[in-house]
Amino acid sequence: MDLAQTIDISAATTGRGVVVATKKSSVPAYKPSKGINKVTLTKGVRKSARSVAGLTRSGYRADLRKAALARVAAVLKSQKPVKAVPKKGGKGIRANKH
Repeated sequence: MDLAQTIDISAATTGRGVVVATKKSSVPAYKPSKGINKVTLTKGVRKSARSVAGLTRSGYRADLRKAALARVAAVLKSQKPVKAVPKKGGKGIRANKH
């Protein structure tokens, strides 16, 4: 297990999706911007979760894998539009008189 491995899971800046950023291990220290690989996952919760699970399965702790999957689900859930709840009507005889 390499302690220099990192994964960042954040919301995509445009529309729906999750950006998964991983740190490359074979990049010189004087080129920090070249050392990050970013991939945008836009196919939905199941496919995004499968991709992140496969990525974290090799060389990461299992409890951090679960946290990464929870973050993917939370980010994608936050991007869903909120459904309009219909106004609840009153009950009884007087409710419909107004």
